[in-house]
Amino acid sequence: MSLASRLADLITAIGADIKNINLKKNRDRVYTNATATGTVTLNLALYDIFELTLTGNTTLAFSNAPTLSGEAIAPVVSITCGATGYTTTWMSGISLWLTPGGTAPAGPAAGKTGEFIFTSKNGTTWTGRKGSAT
Repeated sequence: MSLASRLADLITAIGADIKNINLKKNRDRVYTNATATGTVTLNLALYDIFELTLTGNTTLAFSNAPTLSGEAIAPVVSITCGATGYTTTWMSGISLWLTPGGTAPAGPAAGKTGEFIFTSKNGTTWTGRKGSAT
């Protein structure tokens, strides 16, 4: 019996309908901006991960956050600064930073990269976390 036949039998045995499995839904979509400066809008309808290289002081904003019920969204923002460090102003709606003292962290220093994770259960109120950094 071929592997395909065994897999089909297994799917039938557990009552799954292979047509309803959506692997694409579980993939992250990456947006890259190598010249981020000014106001940068992060479109949550199109992307899940945002890779930004700052070329000037930058203000971040989320757009098109989904209306959520019984779900959560967790976009990741990776920010790199070149030889010059620039300021990062975080998007509105962050009600809690899970950082020492609960304060918004600075963006990465010159020559460094930092990852920041944001979660929301309603698409309007966000919790921010500073992840790994170089």
